[in-house]
Formats: sequence, C-alpha cells, structure tokens
Amino acid sequence: MKLRALVVSNFCALSESSLINAGSFDAGIAQLGAFIKAYADSHPNWRENLIVKFMHEGNVSTTYEWCVFTTTNLTAAGNVVSVAIANFITAYRRISTALRSASTDNNGVIRAQTVWEIGQTNDTSTSENGLIPFESWYPGDAYVDICSVNVYNRYGLTSGNSLWTSFEVGVLPALEAFRRCAPGKPIMIGESSSNDAGMVNSIS
Repeated sequence: MKLRALVVSNFCALSESSLINAGSFDAGIAQLGAFIKAYADSHPNWRENLIVKFMHEGNVSTTYEWCVFTTTNLTAAGNVVSVAIANFITAYRRISTALRSASTDNNGVIRAQTVWEIGQTNDTSTSENGLIPFESWYPGDAYVDICSVNVYNRYGLTSGNSLWTSFEVGVLPALEAFRRCAPGKPIMIGESSSNDAGMVNSIS
C-alpha cells in the first residue's frame, strides 16, 4: 500500500479510557472527521490523506491520561492490567471507527489514516506488571492503518556510556512485534532522539 501524507497531527483526548469509552469525546472526534471530509470534498483533485495519531504511547507508564498504567485506568479496571489494556484497545477502536466514518469522502474514500503508536519500552514502574509484549496493545487490522514506534536512546551525560542504547537495539523489538501482530502494515518512526538521562539537552 502506498501512502502519502499531507499532514501529521496528534489528536490527544486528555482523559482516561473509561471516559473515551463512555462517549465523552465522540462529538469532538466526529467534528475532526467531518472537517477532514469537508476539505476533501471541496478539493476534488486532492489525492493525499491525513495521518491522525491519537492515544499514542499507551504502553508507557503515566505519561498521558490514556496510558494503561495510570492510577485512574488501573483503578477503573479493578487493578487488573489485562482489563486495563482491553479498555485501552476498546477506546482506540471507538476513536478509530468514529474518525474513519466521519472522514469518508463522497467517493467512499477514508481520508483519515490512523496511527497506532507504542513507546520504545514496555516495562513499567508498577511492580505487578513486569514486561508485557508490545502487541498486547494492538487494536486490530481493521482499526489501524500505520504502526509507529518512538525510539529514544538514553545517553547519561553524568554517567558515561552506561545508559547508551543504539538505534538498532531500540527499534528492533518494536519492529519484531509489528511483524508478528500487523504484517503488511506500513511502519513509521514517530519520534527519535538522543538524549541524556534527565530527558534534557535532547538532540533530535
């Protein structure tokens, strides 16, 4: 599949999965899809697609409200990680379905291409979780157009080379996971940087 992108945007519904699944953001998602559709319909010669990334890095600890391992999401899932992951997947599917439906143009072409993105690491700060395979977060082929990973090495400026991770070492686990759960899907690297242990002085 050849995919050309005109715009890459983050659609960040700042809420836990339970609110997304309750429909709290349905109107906003539909509005975004309708805007994309309207643009496509008013530009009949436009042949590009919009790449929309949402609920990204859901496998990391607590970076964003929708991440599986936030206290809110774990509590809502009865502190059962597998249930929290299932809730995340349900929320992703809800957004993807609504966005695809609302962005389908008058010729039946879905203009919003959806991105499923994982963080480089799937280990978490909560002791009961341990390591969970990347593909546990995969929403399914029907809901994902592009698989993405964010790759950061950790070069500790105060601790020599002990924290250095090569790009290859960082990216290969995700690529192997994509091969297992989503063979044939396009792959992108959403973010990549070399930075120190404190996440400052980043060299993008």
